[in-house]
Amino acid sequence: MAEDDLSKLSREELLEEIRLEEDHLRELRTALVEAETRRDELRKTIEEEQLPRFEERVRRRQARIEELERSLPEYDVQIARFEGRADDIEKRIAEREARIDDREKRIAELEESIAFQERIAATALSLITREIARRVAEILSRSVSRLRGWQTRDRRALTALRGWRTRYQRLLGEVRGLKAWARRRIAALRGWQVREEPQVSRLEILRKTLAELEVNIAGLNETIELEEIRLAKKKELLPPLEIIQSKIVIFSTSESLDPSRPYTRRFQIFYNVDAPRDTTTGDIDYEYPLTADELDACTEDFYARWNWIDDAGNPKLPPRTTEPDWAEAGEYEPTEKPLGATCKELSVIEEEEETYYQRITPPELVYRVTREEAEDMLRHIGLKDDEIKEILGE
Repeated sequence: MAEDDLSKLSREELLEEIRLEEDHLRELRTALVEAETRRDELRKTIEEEQLPRFEERVRRRQARIEELERSLPEYDVQIARFEGRADDIEKRIAEREARIDDREKRIAELEESIAFQERIAATALSLITREIARRVAEILSRSVSRLRGWQTRDRRALTALRGWRTRYQRLLGEVRGLKAWARRRIAALRGWQVREEPQVSRLEILRKTLAELEVNIAGLNETIELEEIRLAKKKELLPPLEIIQSKIVIFSTSESLDPSRPYTRRFQIFYNVDAPRDTTTGDIDYEYPLTADELDACTEDFYARWNWIDDAGNPKLPPRTTEPDWAEAGEYEPTEKPLGATCKELSVIEEEEETYYQRITPPELVYRVTREEAEDMLRHIGLKDDEIKEILGE
């Protein structure tokens, strides 16, 4: 994948690219070690085949045949592993394609719902009904926008997976070629055992095989060097992140209904939410999926704590009251893992004077983080699976 394309990937997609690159690099290094081992063994065989005694030559040749025969099951294991990886990527491709199709259906359903709510907002007799329909349509529109964003990311990931499928198919062909080479080598050695041609002919064949291995090793070294460069560039694109508990305030302003006693009241509640923070720039990503879900949960909690809920359980603002908004409170604490959203304190300010205050001790949990969400966030900041297990436990 080109460097410009890599810069367009999300952090999760880039981490997945790095994991696949590291797996591929390990497999290439394993193949290189095996090729070098075969090369060293072949050099040793060439030296030993120059021994004048016939019996010694036959014995060593038989040992080589047995050694190659023992290597055949190892090739089968490698082939099975690569086939499994190729099948796994094929399944992931199918899952991505199915997810994209399902999401498209969901988008179509939401767009129908949006159209329905917009009709209600335009035609309903009740002002409250029209307002609720309008807000529902806005919420559904935001959901459609998020879903389309996930569609774009999934299609990019699908393209990357298809590229990895091609790589594994190529690597599988190489391993199968090595296994075929081993079988041909065994057959050749057995033929020499039967025919026992002059030593010079034997050495010529072995030197030719050695030259082929040298070409193979040089190709593997070149490929490994390029893969290491690609891996380093991908890791450079990852910004260093940490998980923090950021303090935010959700607030709403209400104006007096009595002209004889004008006032403005500010209802506000302070929450803590989990969010990724770029340690280089200090930027906090409030659009990360878990953070966005926690903010939504805090907004719902805000309505409930001020009892701005109608009989049907839907949010209902008092007259002359603004919709809740939120802002950073300027405080945060780094955490090892996401802890969930909590409510800490609430207050009412009237004409710049605090008329009501309540501290919630201990802070009440508003949004509980699932293990899957915690694992996703820890992967998002760059931790590996064994590090995640150590933090979250088995």
